[in-house]
Amino acid sequence: MFYFRVKYLLSAGADSNKLILGIPTYGKTWTTNSQTKSPPFAGSGAGSPGTYTQEPGFLAYYEICNNVNANGWTLVSRSTTIYLLISLIGF
Repeated sequence: MFYFRVKYLLSAGADSNKLILGIPTYGKTWTTNSQTKSPPFAGSGAGSPGTYTQEPGFLAYYEICNNVNANGWTLVSRSTTIYLLISLIGF
């Protein structure tokens, strides 16, 4: 995904010495009232805070990985969305 974005910027004339690639290592979270188990979901407020970050609506990447591996969260797409019946995480 990042490859194509960088390639596009370079083809549009961006100076490669001035491009900085940042990779987010966090996820924004939302609570959802949706009963559906597949996207799209509608958010109804900030998600629960993480164990370490303690910030509603925000999870560190390691908190997301831990929940997928240890707590049964479902990875919907390898690049963007995880869901747990009451929470939606985009990263």
